[in-house]
Amino acid sequence: MEQWRKNLMTSWLAQIITITGFGFVLPFLPYYIQELGVTEPGALRRWVGIIALFLALAGAVSLPIFLTRDLWSYSALFVLASFFFSGVEPILQSYMSTHTPPHRRGIVFGIQTLVGSFGWFVSPLTGSWIAIQFSTRHVFLSYSLAIILAFGIVITVKTIAAKRPGAGAT
Repeated sequence: MEQWRKNLMTSWLAQIITITGFGFVLPFLPYYIQELGVTEPGALRRWVGIIALFLALAGAVSLPIFLTRDLWSYSALFVLASFFFSGVEPILQSYMSTHTPPHRRGIVFGIQTLVGSFGWFVSPLTGSWIAIQFSTRHVFLSYSLAIILAFGIVITVKTIAAKRPGAGAT
């Protein structure tokens, strides 16, 4: 199988895990903030707004990553973007745009958009199920584990590809 196809499958898997995890955490964020001790409605809205602002900023900051082309730079940005919940899609799209043949980029971006939409579709169902079966805290724990899993998949596949003769770090 061609390397860009392996990259695409890895990207899909990491993207769906990350977006699904992000999507099932978001609806429970106000409840989690309440559990941390913020009970006044105005302060609760303010903290949710501040967190949403930083999520958007993290996505905006991760957009110019097309300047990085090596495995470890992408890995560091993936971890940083995952920590701030957003920004994983721009990182994966940037990586795929630099490691996909030009005549295949339209298909790759279409599939990445489809996978992202599917992750947003599945996430409320998954998050609600986890919250009902376990607790709100388990929703956040599940997201953390999902990010670790996605990062592990990306690093494992990229490291194996980089070790192959003539494959490079693509």
